[in-house]
Amino acid sequence: QETVSIAAPRVDPLIAEAREVAGEFTDKLPDFLVQQHTMRYVSSTRPPNWQAVDMVTAEVAVQDGKEEYRKISINGRPSKRPPEKTGAWSTGEFSTTQEDILSPFTAAKFVKRAEQRVAGRTAVVYDYSVLQENSHWRLIPENGKSYNPPYKGSIWIDKESKRVLRIEQ
Repeated sequence: QETVSIAAPRVDPLIAEAREVAGEFTDKLPDFLVQQHTMRYVSSTRPPNWQAVDMVTAEVAVQDGKEEYRKISINGRPSKRPPEKTGAWSTGEFSTTQEDILSPFTAAKFVKRAEQRVAGRTAVVYDYSVLQENSHWRLIPENGKSYNPPYKGSIWIDKESKRVLRIEQ
C-alpha cells in the first residue's frame, strides 16, 4: 500500500496572522452607522478612459454583524429604484471583504510587493488574485444571470498590529 502525502501550500506568516486578526476584528465589531459615498465610473475604450457617471450615497447600518443599506441617493436625490437597478452596486464592504480575501476557502494568491507608510503606520503591501472558481464576489447583469468573476487587487497589512489598513479590488 502506497501513501501519498499532499503538502498544504506555504502561507506567508503575515497573511496567516492577518487572517486571525481579521476574524477577531469582525467578531468584536460593535453595531455602527456610517455614511458611504461611492463614485461610479464607466469606460468603453481599451485602454480604459474612465469617466465619472454619478455619486451614490447610502447610510450603512451594521447590527449584529449584518449590513443594511438605507437612505440611498444618487447625485444627492433619493432613489426610488432598488440600487442594483441603477448600475453597479456592491454590498459587504465593511467587515466581510477583508475576511473573504484572507479566507483559505477563497485561496487568494498573495505576492508581496513593498512596504509603505499608511496613516503613519508601516504596512506590507501584497498584490492578490482570486480565481473564478473560488470567487465569492457576485455580479448580476441586467439580464439577471449571476456570475462570479475572478478578481485581483492589493491589500495593505499593518506590519505591527497585523490589521488590514486598506484594500483595493
